[in-house]
Amino acid sequence: KMVVRRIVKRKIEEDEEESQKKKKKRAQEVLRETSGKVGGMVVIYIDDLLIVGEKEVKKMVIGEVKRIWETSTPEEIDEKTGVRFLGMELWKLKNGDWMATQRGYVKEMLRKNLGEDESEWRRKKTPITKSWIELPEEEKKEAGDVKEAQRVVGEVMWVMTRTRPDLLHTTSMLASQILKKPKAVREAADQLWAYLAHTWKEGLLFAARPEEHELRSYTDASFGEDCQGCTIVALDGAPIAWKAGKQHAVALSTAEAELTEILEGQI
Repeated sequence: KMVVRRIVKRKIEEDEEESQKKKKKRAQEVLRETSGKVGGMVVIYIDDLLIVGEKEVKKMVIGEVKRIWETSTPEEIDEKTGVRFLGMELWKLKNGDWMATQRGYVKEMLRKNLGEDESEWRRKKTPITKSWIELPEEEKKEAGDVKEAQRVVGEVMWVMTRTRPDLLHTTSMLASQILKKPKAVREAADQLWAYLAHTWKEGLLFAARPEEHELRSYTDASFGEDCQGCTIVALDGAPIAWKAGKQHAVALSTAEAELTEILEGQI
């Protein structure tokens, strides 16, 4: 019996070793086939790894990492469960598109500011109103009000800089008024929370568009006493960088404000 068990055990080990050799050989073949091209990518953030590429290549990389270090069980990114990485949830949709969201953080922020009962949350389709911007500067400013306004802007900025370019203008306007109208910033935040409650599932979509291989810059500007401008840079149709704020130069016309922002977008 002992001899039979040893033979069976050896056979299983040989089969597993042969299987690993075949997988490694296939991974090497894939790497050779993609010579001169990107066959995979490893993104490292402290002790978190994001591995993207051909299935065989991913398995080979994971195997080598686990051979050297003790790791947790790898999570597969799909459309059902968002995998957390860099403070975001990453999703891979069935059609090949990718999404990056911050649903967990947004929900946590809304519970903190609107309460635990989601059914009582107000919902709005716009993040800010024009009437708030036109309010006069507050004569008396308390340190507590300023600190609270800074907290509001800081919480929103974490979302805006990662997955929500639709909050660009709102965040810029709120940040510019922290020291001038701290109470108004807090009141305007109520509208912003209601907007996030309505759009908490939204995020960045990276669509699979093999026909688009170009870098584009989209700009817009508004002419007035304080000209505001915004820029979104997209690679292959997906946004990768964005900014908004008061223009540095004083424009004398709408055309000049638009031209200024176009130049900013190209830089």
